[in-house]
Amino acid sequence: MNLRRTARWTAALIAILVGILLVLVTVRFFLAYFSDKSKVDEATYLGTVVGCIGLLVVVFQVFVWLRRRDSPESTAAQLRAKTGTELGRRLDDMRRTAEDIALTYRLSSTGRRANLEGLIDALIKQPGRVVLTGQPGVGKSYTALQVAASLIRQDPSIVPLVIPLSRWTEGDEPTDRLVRFLEAEFNVALPSANELIQTGKLLPIFDGLDELCGEETAADPAAELLAKLINWRSAGSRVAFFLTCRRDTWDRISDELTGNHSLAVFSIMAVNRDEARQYLARSVNGTDQIGPVDELMQSLQRKGHAYLLTSPWQLSLMAEIIGDQLNQSGQIAAVDLERITDLASVDNLIAYHVESSDTKKRWVFTRVRQALDYWWLSNYAKYLETNRVQSRAVAGRVLPGRDLVLHRLWPVAGNRSPRIVDLLMCVILSLPGLYWADSYLWNRGLLARIALIVFGVLWASLLVRTSTKPWVRSAVPNWSRLTDPAFFLRQLGAAVLIGMAAWLIVGPIAAAVCFVTAWLVIGLTVGFGQTLASDVQPKVVGPLGVLRRERQVSRFSAAAMFPVLAAGFSITWGARFGIGAAVVYCLMVGETVACALWRRYLAMIIASAFRLPLAPAHCLKRMHALGHLRIAGMSYQFRHDDILRYFAQRSGLRGGRSGFDVAAPPDT
Repeated sequence: MNLRRTARWTAALIAILVGILLVLVTVRFFLAYFSDKSKVDEATYLGTVVGCIGLLVVVFQVFVWLRRRDSPESTAAQLRAKTGTELGRRLDDMRRTAEDIALTYRLSSTGRRANLEGLIDALIKQPGRVVLTGQPGVGKSYTALQVAASLIRQDPSIVPLVIPLSRWTEGDEPTDRLVRFLEAEFNVALPSANELIQTGKLLPIFDGLDELCGEETAADPAAELLAKLINWRSAGSRVAFFLTCRRDTWDRISDELTGNHSLAVFSIMAVNRDEARQYLARSVNGTDQIGPVDELMQSLQRKGHAYLLTSPWQLSLMAEIIGDQLNQSGQIAAVDLERITDLASVDNLIAYHVESSDTKKRWVFTRVRQALDYWWLSNYAKYLETNRVQSRAVAGRVLPGRDLVLHRLWPVAGNRSPRIVDLLMCVILSLPGLYWADSYLWNRGLLARIALIVFGVLWASLLVRTSTKPWVRSAVPNWSRLTDPAFFLRQLGAAVLIGMAAWLIVGPIAAAVCFVTAWLVIGLTVGFGQTLASDVQPKVVGPLGVLRRERQVSRFSAAAMFPVLAAGFSITWGARFGIGAAVVYCLMVGETVACALWRRYLAMIIASAFRLPLAPAHCLKRMHALGHLRIAGMSYQFRHDDILRYFAQRSGLRGGRSGFDVAAPPDT
């Protein structure tokens, strides 16, 4: 805490000195410019005046951060509020109808049945570690969200966090992973995250232990994490948690782990006939009238497909299809019920549901766009299926098999192509700046030439290193890096060298502006991806959050560079053209290459050669609105693995339903 307080006072002192310097420089140049515009030497500094105003905006961000005084208590309260809103949205996202299915759970050790309240009692009391197993589509993820939402309402001292295990890195320790989860997906600073965990206010709800391993592979990764969770301690006591896992994966884990005395293992039971009838009646008719619903259930029974009524996922799919029919025609005829029951399998139900949504749009433009969206979504699905089946990896990191994380999607365009495009973008946008630096510095003596050559070599090596690097970190708001001498001294030393070079080549005023600019730019874009931009209060990042933050930091970086470029361009080409050129150049750089993840995202779009949409974020957002995708923290996931497989089987722009065979009833 002392180091953090020192960092705050250091940043405050620097911000005050920078603010005083910028105000003095701005006032002096304004007075000189308006008193006598014939003074070319003074007038050409108009770009610096405008730049100083821009820098004041960045300094203002520092003051906004300094006035915050977060504590674990306030952070926990804010996190509870944000989590509660997020849980409600995700529950609505997964529940495509207005009704809930009341699931029944069975305690594996005794066979005792329980409802949702029974699960929560086992979690907040002894043993405090609950595992929920079940077949795909029976409601494990939905139950995890319901448990978290209920805990938010019942216990104001607990902050439940639903953590998708699909993005868990093998070998991570639970505490370290939880800290990074809070930082990445809720924008909580590292010190605050550590304090929250130590106080025991967080209750992690791990969703999808099976997602750590492939369907046909050994369950070693899942068993390894389960062992770590069983042995997990914080402040000398066992940490409570809730965990979901598919039954087949759970059965492949050794009995020594799954039968551990500290675990209460529940399984989800199949939906009974009465609950299925009531759910369909209320979802379709909005009442308890069961006439058409009984006809549907009897038809499924006659054709040997009653198993479709035992899963919440399949029930919700049928309810959605019938609801769409009612919305279009106002009634549902017997022939429509027969058509639905003739679909015979989950795959065909999905195909019918997806293809029926094609007819909802009447305008030609929207139909064409939806066809393209489905083609692009099929490419994403093929990418995920290939990663899952082949366990594809880039630079030792296994590619996702379920998550569509926008800022990590670049391998979908190829392992190397996005990195090559990344480098080309940086080179092309660096040429104007290098051309000006050569024309301005080359004729200013030997020192200027040496500085230019050294800068060119360092810049080229930096571009090659960062652009071809397989994985780069996101722009993480973390002021605590100021307490790291290895980072702070390098940043300060580089800025001092740049300021000294500017002093010797140009003058003291240019040296001051270059030092301040270099200090801010290096702080914003260390390694083209780290930032000291803010230490914001907790908030849900979401699928678009990291890219939005990267884009904001990219713009801040370009704004910090503006004064130097505006001053230099003005001296070389005159104030009017110089300021205009600096504005255009900084806008281009800020919108493209100033931050690594934002740059890699744009490179992915270019390298895909139309195999991906020009705006992937908007495309996935539209698919989410249609119900094909769901939001899982900071990523999109297909609403169900069945939908992922369906889109992976589509081919061509028109797609269309594949010739699915009639599926046999699964084992229950």
